[in-house]
Amino acid sequence: MLVKSKTLKETVIKKLEKQAKYSFSASVVEYFALIEELEGSEITVEFNTNEIITYMSQESEEHELIVANLIALVGIKLWGSNSRVYGSNRPVYATECQKGFNADVLVVKGETELYPRDKQVAATLNPRIVIEILSKSNEGVGFVEKISCYKKIESLKQILLVNQYKPSISSYIRISENEWLNHEYNRLDENIKIEDFTISANDIYRNVF
Repeated sequence: MLVKSKTLKETVIKKLEKQAKYSFSASVVEYFALIEELEGSEITVEFNTNEIITYMSQESEEHELIVANLIALVGIKLWGSNSRVYGSNRPVYATECQKGFNADVLVVKGETELYPRDKQVAATLNPRIVIEILSKSNEGVGFVEKISCYKKIESLKQILLVNQYKPSISSYIRISENEWLNHEYNRLDENIKIEDFTISANDIYRNVF
């Protein structure tokens, strides 16, 4: 039986007052209902097949500076095009994996395709670029699985992994259905290729290093 979203919301909030992360068995319907209930809060909600994972999304100053820099830089480059840049409050749903994620920065080109939920909070199905800021909270097997799942989204053309502790950026560009070109950037004077433009690492890390 579906747990009422209000009760679920209260349970999650109470659990996260005592622990850093709270996971529990749930359906995709409950996942979207909980996203809607917690909209505007500092709680991040992700979905792993039949499991909801929740955690407090308070991040370091460095993390937030990098996200703000990237949204501004990419947004300016894409200004006037049919692409849009979003922050982490725009969930992504990987249909093949049955997983829902919150990328730190998300770019969508053309019309946004949404998980079918009539006039309710839904997740993006067709990201073109996702950017994740690496931190201690997203290390480990779970994050590797997340990246693997991103790569199964047909519309996705590029993944950027940005280290917040040192100048280090990993870029993965799709060159065929199951083949990705990896390029590592480890200096502030390098230019990172995104779509048909470049952004300097120095600008991405402005006020951080």
